[in-house]
Amino acid sequence: MTLLLDVALAATVLFAAGWLTAIGLRSASADVRRTIWRAVFAGVAALPLLLAFDPPHAAAQFVAVVGVPSGVSGASRAVAGVPWLLVVWAAGFAFVIGRLTVGLAMVRRWGRNAESGGKADFSGAISIPMTWGVVRPQILLPAEARAWSDEARDLIIRHEAAHVASRDWAWQTIARVVTAMLWFHPLAWLADARLRHEAERAADDAVLAGGANPADYAEELVRVARSIAQTPAVAIAAVGMVESSSLEHRVRHVLDRSAGRGPASWVVRAIVAVFVAALSVSAAALQDRPVYRVGDDGVTLPIVVTKVQPVYSQEAKDDHVEGEVLLDLVINESGEPTDIRVVKPLEPSLDRASLDAAAQWRFVPGKKDGEAVRVKVTLNFHFELRDRPPS
Repeated sequence: MTLLLDVALAATVLFAAGWLTAIGLRSASADVRRTIWRAVFAGVAALPLLLAFDPPHAAAQFVAVVGVPSGVSGASRAVAGVPWLLVVWAAGFAFVIGRLTVGLAMVRRWGRNAESGGKADFSGAISIPMTWGVVRPQILLPAEARAWSDEARDLIIRHEAAHVASRDWAWQTIARVVTAMLWFHPLAWLADARLRHEAERAADDAVLAGGANPADYAEELVRVARSIAQTPAVAIAAVGMVESSSLEHRVRHVLDRSAGRGPASWVVRAIVAVFVAALSVSAAALQDRPVYRVGDDGVTLPIVVTKVQPVYSQEAKDDHVEGEVLLDLVINESGEPTDIRVVKPLEPSLDRASLDAAAQWRFVPGKKDGEAVRVKVTLNFHFELRDRPPS
């Protein structure tokens, strides 16, 4: 959970920077702001890697030997305290990802059952135009679109084609996965909504830049919006053309002849990418509390107070598995293990048992200049079967 909380704190910096930048560039084109939000989500997605990165180092090592007679029946694995925060987070993550997965399955089924129509396919299961897919992107129109005038249908197809050209579906899916990871973070949901909103405006701008009449196009937006309530809520899995909550703003934008509509230049994209990358690294560094190593000037070794041996799982004993599980961990200022990671695995059940046991060890914390500090150590659990019968 420590890594997740650090990611959330660093993400707050990125989301806040995205909001301030987007507000400062409100007179720029929608594609510029869409570029900003895409970069923000890419930066947030990279945070776990930035925060988890730890260069090779030498650390103090604690060794524990776990041995049992080969003929003794194994006991059930010791169970550490239930990590309720992790359980709650996992439940929220599973809910959001589950909705996304169900939505993707529905859109995929609609796409497979749709009737081909050249530039777009027709489905009786939907009532608003949408697009989805990356390798083989598909534009879906409601079945009644066959009765639309050629001009109206062409406007809608051009809008959806703009989404395809900009890979909006892929970016919005990435954003929703990031939002699922940070489902408890309100700024993540707001940023996700802004990305979708700016993507729709940018697609509108592309249609208008192609010579469409603003009044005619605005009329089409309103007409399509009237049928939104009839479509199942799978907007998270596809790029739908209209959201009623943003319709008024989009119509105003379409009819505003002074609004900027040009695509973001490569210079702007490069500047945004570099800025967000630098901000991501900086935000990750801010969350990285000092971690010392024994041998650093004035740093003392943590002292073990409580040891808990991992249980030799029955499956490992049945398979005559022996060897070492090496864990990396940080002993915090309270003498509790944090950031526990397996750096040398042995066998899945023994790896899990080692993690469970290590979480229950307690230490007198290491100190620097007389004050308790976080100290990186390694913990080596050596599993051996005594009197192992010959194979």
